Amino acid sequence: MNKIKIVNDEIKIINLNNSIEYEIKDNLIKTLKIEILKDTNLFIDYEFSILAKLEIIIELKDNVNLKLYEIKNGNQAKIRTKYILNKESNLNVLKFNDVDTINENIIIHLNEKKSKINYIFKTISTSKEKYDITVYHNQSNTESYIKNNGVALKDGKIKFNVSSFVPNGNKECQVDQVNRIINLTKNKCEIDPNLYIDEYDVNASHSALIGKFSDEEMFYLESRGINKTDALKLLIKGFILSNIEIEELKNQINEKIEKYWRWNMNREDFPMTKENLIYFDNAATTLKPKIMLDYLKSYYYEYCSNAHRGDYDISLKTDEMYEKTRTIVKKFINAKSNNEIIFTSGCTDSLNRIIFGYFKYTLNPGDEVIITKSEHASNILPWFELKEQNNFNIKYAKLNSNYELTFESIKEAITEKTKVISIAHITNVIGDSRPIEKIINYAHKLGILVVIDGAQSVPHMEIDVQTLDIDFLAFSAHKMCGPTGVGILYGKESLLNNMKPLLFGGGMNASFDNNGVRIYKDLPYTLEAGTPNIADVISFGGVVDYIQSIGMKKIHEYEKELKKYAISRLKEVKDIIIYNEESENGIISFNIKDVFSQDLAIYLNKYKICVRAGNHCAKILKDELGVKNTCRASFYFYNTKEEIDKLVLALKNPSLKTEII
Repeated sequence: MNKIKIVNDEIKIINLNNSIEYEIKDNLIKTLKIEILKDTNLFIDYEFSILAKLEIIIELKDNVNLKLYEIKNGNQAKIRTKYILNKESNLNVLKFNDVDTINENIIIHLNEKKSKINYIFKTISTSKEKYDITVYHNQSNTESYIKNNGVALKDGKIKFNVSSFVPNGNKECQVDQVNRIINLTKNKCEIDPNLYIDEYDVNASHSALIGKFSDEEMFYLESRGINKTDALKLLIKGFILSNIEIEELKNQINEKIEKYWRWNMNREDFPMTKENLIYFDNAATTLKPKIMLDYLKSYYYEYCSNAHRGDYDISLKTDEMYEKTRTIVKKFINAKSNNEIIFTSGCTDSLNRIIFGYFKYTLNPGDEVIITKSEHASNILPWFELKEQNNFNIKYAKLNSNYELTFESIKEAITEKTKVISIAHITNVIGDSRPIEKIINYAHKLGILVVIDGAQSVPHMEIDVQTLDIDFLAFSAHKMCGPTGVGILYGKESLLNNMKPLLFGGGMNASFDNNGVRIYKDLPYTLEAGTPNIADVISFGGVVDYIQSIGMKKIHEYEKELKKYAISRLKEVKDIIIYNEESENGIISFNIKDVFSQDLAIYLNKYKICVRAGNHCAKILKDELGVKNTCRASFYFYNTKEEIDKLVLALKNPSLKTEII
């Protein structure tokens, strides 16, 4: 197939045979004129990263058949397209647009008898799109079939202006217009069909429809076990992919729909993304989806009561929903039992309970605990405190030249005195993934327990505690779209049974008397004294279900893709220093030469771009990096490449340093 690649306004001829001639003119608007000499197929692939202005002229000579396929994707474009059909020429056009903002003017000239165009256009709009399509039947016995299908999503707004002209004397013309828009936004979409027919001997028709999918269509799919989101996606696929026969094109468009749906549709679930906010501080905390708020509202409005020991309906409902979250979390990390899931106030709380509730009673003077200098304060300070009480030794496993921890470094640090290895699965500054499966396997052969800080890993990838054979795992709800004030302490049941509670009170005791004789409940309640954070725990269960419906593998792969893209774009920025280019996870620590990190963060805030500045609670790591503070951009599945582009644009501002000063 003949192929032309157009990037912005640079026209790159990829592969053309002798059925096509072309010329390029550099006017105020770059013009590509294409002449079709013989029957052929042509594929034009457009890619826009900046505002592009182009004119495309395609002329079919006499008795020529052309199958034309066009795909446009990217940011902004203004396109003027002209199709010229001569005697007995036949043009079949199939176009798909995935451009943020586009204004396209299409003019069709049917200049000679028996010229015919079958024009099929598809678009998925997330911004403003306007199409002016004008068909001139300049001779008798000419045919035009115009079919436009558009789907408006997110901030999408589509307008089709379609006009067909048949002047007096041009008989036996066929004029058809079919325009349909599926509008899934609050914006106003428009269709303006016009038939200007000055001749009686003409067949002409038009139809225009703007609406949503019918309740019957949705019910049909949902009644077969397909959730609402997937049902909507399937209907959109059917709407956009209909009439597309060429498999390569169909697969390409399908891939675009899947990718869009997977990520951009999820942005609709996060109210704060509608405020033109670019939120790149996900390693600190994440934005919250509407489903979390719905769960909170449901609890406080419908069955607000205390969990456990209630003998009335709404209390039983609270029990059911609270323990349902425990089951959801158990399945999420593949724990063996609900008894292994302890609700805490956050990852910090979980780590402290592990350290002071278990290791306080197992570590002796002279024992060794291995950590690293890139750990979060929550996995360093408790060990410092306990060391003063138990008089054990803290040993730092060495980091490599990229500030990453390797298995060899852990192996080198281990001695016969090592009793515990306590490390983050993914660090919050460098973003490196530690080889925890290999480390745990080796440690267990030596009788060493391993504590995993999962704050930066559990929200972003699949974690199977049984496959990894994890002893203790800690993570927070608020770093995975959940509420603040909820954390998870996972521990093997045999270990938790030997853990001492740090809090004592209601909910964890079976009985006690005035002589101090007391019996505590079994797991998990013996480690959950007091009134729990009921509403937030319940809402967290809904959030876990929500992110699982997206898919943890998909989330992880997408974030790696974002990281790779961000690194490639950030390298364009003058004087930028990137400290963790090699790590694949969605965390980037950087500075601009001679700019204080907090000043840079404040500057970016002017553009509604949120990044974190400082040492990120990893105060020892700064000595390894040789820098006191960094800026940190961290991604989640609702972030986009377009947002990264805006970050890069702000950083490339020539007056950046002047504005900061």
